Amino acid sequence: MTIGEKYIPTQDKVVWYSDDGTMLYGWQNIDGKVHYFDKITDKMTTGQKNIDGHWYLFDSKGVM
Repeated sequence: MTIGEKYIPTQDKVVWYSDDGTMLYGWQNIDGKVHYFDKITDKMTTGQKNIDGHWYLFDSKGVM
């Protein structure tokens, strides 16, 4: 079972699996840092992203 960060090269995306092995979506607090995982693609967000009408900036590790 996969837990934590996982890069999927065939889809060029990073996803995150919780301790019980389920994939995370939406806003997540991981180790005290806020991340956003797209609800459709499950891809970890980096750079600028408009979410529900508000702009957010995420670094290259997906941290807001």
